[in-house]
Amino acid sequence: MNKRGLSHIDWVISFGVFVIFLLLLFIWFGPSLTTEYSEEYLGGIASKGFKDASYHEVFRYPVFSEPIIGATNVAFRFILPEAFIGQDIERFSMVDIAGNNIDKRGIDGSNYFVFRDDFFVPGVVNEYSLFYSEFFDVPAVSPGWAIGHETKSNTTLGVNERLYGFSERRFNDLVLLDYDDFKKELKYPKTRNVGVYVYDSVDFSTLLYNYNVSEPTENDNVYVVSWSDVLINEDGSIDQITVLVKTW
Repeated sequence: MNKRGLSHIDWVISFGVFVIFLLLLFIWFGPSLTTEYSEEYLGGIASKGFKDASYHEVFRYPVFSEPIIGATNVAFRFILPEAFIGQDIERFSMVDIAGNNIDKRGIDGSNYFVFRDDFFVPGVVNEYSLFYSEFFDVPAVSPGWAIGHETKSNTTLGVNERLYGFSERRFNDLVLLDYDDFKKELKYPKTRNVGVYVYDSVDFSTLLYNYNVSEPTENDNVYVVSWSDVLINEDGSIDQITVLVKTW
């Protein structure tokens, strides 16, 4: 065999040794190249992501209306806060002082919120609460009056209160996602697992809502985060809840 043939064999052998060396490197060091997440980190991003995806901000305005004595038309109006001009009527809900829903409501062309209360008391201050959330979808009924012929009254808005809590509507939209999209919505690593549970009150007695595609096994290292919070309903009422998040 000539020298040229020997050189070719040497090159093949050298290349083979190099490939084997690379494979051994991946076998030895491959696991260490995989992204590692601490338990606290996974729990933190899952908790924050869950709030961002299923909580809502609700604004409450007290409304005070004093109709004149002898008034027979039962519709009232007040100018909407500037921040809410242009919003759909379904984003608002309204209740009287007893918590009864005022479903006869609308917004006229001059950005006035108009509502009808069939049980108002003339000559005294009638109190209501107006709620707004961009995630509300509260059906409204036509008040059934000619705009501009509302009851003569002094109707004013009080100082707003900001509420923040769990939204049943947002969570119901969230659980429609498949598992990968669910984790993406929470900004959670695709290669790791997460489950969320919402319980009534603070004693984990009744499970109200949950999203858990799979449960961890006995070999999984599970990290649990839980906290007490509130569920804000579309009528503005508030229920106490406990949220539990599992990551592994």
